[in-house]
Amino acid sequence: MSGESILVVEDEAIVAQDIKARLEGLGYIVTGMAHNAEDAIRIAGDGHPDLALMDIRLGGGRDGIEVARSIKTSLDIPSIFLTAYADEETIKRAGTAEPFGYLVKPFQDRELHASIETALYRHRAEKALRASETRFRALFQLAPDAIIMADLDGAITLCNRAAASLFGYGEAELAGRRLSELVSMQDDGRGAAVVAELGATGGIHNMEMTVPSGSGDPVPVEVSASALREDGGAPGGFVSIWRDISDRKRAEKERTMLQLELLQAQKLSAIGELAAGVAHELNNPLTGILLYSELSLKKMSAQGPERNGYLQKLPKDLEMIRDSALRCDKIVRGLLELSRREPPEKELVDMNAALRSTIGVLARYLEAQRIAIVEKLDADLPPVEGDKNTLQQVFVNIIRNAQDAMPDGGVLTIVSRKLDKTRLEIAVTDTGMGISRQNQSKLFQPFFTTKPPGKGTGLGLAISYGIVREHGGTIGVQSAEGKGTTFSMVFPAATAPDGNKSSHAPGGGAG
Repeated sequence: MSGESILVVEDEAIVAQDIKARLEGLGYIVTGMAHNAEDAIRIAGDGHPDLALMDIRLGGGRDGIEVARSIKTSLDIPSIFLTAYADEETIKRAGTAEPFGYLVKPFQDRELHASIETALYRHRAEKALRASETRFRALFQLAPDAIIMADLDGAITLCNRAAASLFGYGEAELAGRRLSELVSMQDDGRGAAVVAELGATGGIHNMEMTVPSGSGDPVPVEVSASALREDGGAPGGFVSIWRDISDRKRAEKERTMLQLELLQAQKLSAIGELAAGVAHELNNPLTGILLYSELSLKKMSAQGPERNGYLQKLPKDLEMIRDSALRCDKIVRGLLELSRREPPEKELVDMNAALRSTIGVLARYLEAQRIAIVEKLDADLPPVEGDKNTLQQVFVNIIRNAQDAMPDGGVLTIVSRKLDKTRLEIAVTDTGMGISRQNQSKLFQPFFTTKPPGKGTGLGLAISYGIVREHGGTIGVQSAEGKGTTFSMVFPAATAPDGNKSSHAPGGGAG
């Protein structure tokens, strides 16, 4: 049983009863029978059937065509016309009521059933289509981005409110306008290329351009578009989405300005920190020089025994002045080294030999502090192209830092190894007190030191960092408080005369 309800409108009672019986036999529900226009409209309004079987010729002043038109318009009830008269004029006039079929009397049950099922299916499809169109139009109009549909010539066929707002027109005013006319005024006619590119490629994605707005000022937009295909696959137009990116561009500009301001602030901060560090480091020795110089001048200008007694102390005061001046000199030389921009003098450096030479110089101091030295040097270590003296300065700085981290003795492990055909690594590991996480990021900054006053200038690691970078290498640190520290340096292997990376260090060997 199908269960659909049907209204029978037939002016002959016997025919109406016959149709009713046949419908019920096919499983349909007959909601009523009407013999004239007034009854048909009333019963349709009360019962709201799914379909009306409508005789064209009815008694009274109104015929079935008028009734069908009325219930279709006001109640959305479709009709199938029943007629014994199929003349051309009647069928033409009946078409104005948009019937869902015709049955010419007399008809068979199978014709009746087929016509009803076809009409009901078509009506359901049309309702679903209208619902879909309603949803589409709601989404279309509510979309925050401008949406424009155009034909193959670029003439606008449909647009939403956002499009009208973007271009400063009413929706009706935009319809029929050529899209290229709206956008070609900006970007040296680039907007006209949108239509051409769509025809060639079938789509564009996130093309940035500017378009004239309702206020007259150009608006930056991001355009995406796709060709609309007809049933046969041929292009029938295109749909495009125009996103106003004014806020994004403004935010990007503001972010760029903030980044520049931050960079400038960081530069000024770095300069301020450097100046403060220089002032702090130079202040103590300069104070000593000034103090002892004034004291010497005062004593030397005295007369008699006071002056003679001071002459015996003068050499010691001069030594203090000299030592303070040497400390100033060391700080200044460190700053000059830190700011040096000349590339190092290049030669093939045997890194194992440079390490052994450095260890040999410092061994006596390390052993006196009960620090055991462990060497693990790769015999197949390739050479490095660079300046031997400055590289040894790096090794000295790092080993002395390791020594200071082990005041009560410990183990210093020095490792060299080949990482691959193009790189080698030097690692210096101590078993000292370690470095806190917050201090690790500051280790290579000028004048930063964890040593007590007078024990370091805070320039050694900063200079070492610059030297390693000048040799094309990298330097890093791994440490945990109470568990020691490892400084790791990675250098590029030297290039042999044939252009290949050298794979053997002259004079290398395990130590």
